[in-house]
Amino acid sequence: MTTLVPLASRHVADIGDLAAIVGPELWLGAAVRRWGAEHFVSESRAGFALGMSMRMAIDCDGTFAGYAALAHLRGGPVQLEFAVLPAWRGRALAQAASRELIARAGQRGIFVVESAARADNAASRAVLLRLGFNRLASRRGEPMQQAIWRWQGGVDGRRL
Repeated sequence: MTTLVPLASRHVADIGDLAAIVGPELWLGAAVRRWGAEHFVSESRAGFALGMSMRMAIDCDGTFAGYAALAHLRGGPVQLEFAVLPAWRGRALAQAASRELIARAGQRGIFVVESAARADNAASRAVLLRLGFNRLASRRGEPMQQAIWRWQGGVDGRRL
């Protein structure tokens, strides 16, 4: 059974491992990964408690498979993030987790969500398309050349 659970201390090593896979250029070295993962998890708990963000572990029968998050950036839109460990990819986990977080956002009155996907990440772009996101723009000149995607809809996922 797959469920979303708030990130906790037990997820620090898993987040560090996932970061080394999906963003190695940002997470150089084990010490940086450990520190970054601890910060990511503790920030997640604080934001979750305040209702500002939802960073959730994707839990498959007690095993960490990845994470999905909605983060409300100051002065900006709500941002969707997701990442799944390679062993768990191809099972629509990112899509299911993202859909649940978007529904939770709708229950809080949030009906516009943005996300960014690297140009070379076809799987993430496919997830965003299946969720009803539309491509808005590209961030040119950045090392990871990302496209910005936007979803608009109601609580039940209908587009406006």
